[in-house]
Amino acid sequence: MNQKLAARLHNGAGVMYGVTFTLAVLVWFLATWREDRPPGWFAWYSLVTVVAAVVSSFALIAAGIAAPGDIGLFQRAWLGSLNTWMLVFACRVRVQSRR
Repeated sequence: MNQKLAARLHNGAGVMYGVTFTLAVLVWFLATWREDRPPGWFAWYSLVTVVAAVVSSFALIAAGIAAPGDIGLFQRAWLGSLNTWMLVFACRVRVQSRR
């Protein structure tokens, strides 16, 4: 496979994963927000995760850690925050299933 095509497919898959995951966390926040009871800590954590994922690249640039062309670093920061959300979500589900 052509190296440029492979790189584009790789980056496209990463972006698709990130966008889908960001939207899923946002939907989870909105769904828990609309429940009859007040939103708990996990709803707020979900919102903070979405905001952190979206602004991570801007924060890295502003801090002087990254340049605007550091796409790989931005993807890792974005996906790292979302994957951390998934870990916390899995732990939360596990604790609730044991009750």
